[in-house]
Amino acid sequence: LESAANLAESGKIEPQHLRIPIKQRPAQQSPDASSDQVLTMAEVERSHIVQTYQRLNSNKSRTARALGIGLQTLHRKLKSYGVK
Repeated sequence: LESAANLAESGKIEPQHLRIPIKQRPAQQSPDASSDQVLTMAEVERSHIVQTYQRLNSNKSRTARALGIGLQTLHRKLKSYGVK
């Protein structure tokens, strides 16, 4: 809940703020994407980190806290993704 509260800038926790295992989330695929498409864990991690970072207005401290990782870890991962 703490992570969800950090992500909920309006003060209202919504489903997208909760950490729900990816298998339980509805598929978000383009209409022409194959239903058999499987993402690697690295792709899922990258997507989740970058989306969280963007959602938190590129605030690295809040992003690291929301993700439950160290700030240096976040810096390293964002650098490897080419995100400033």
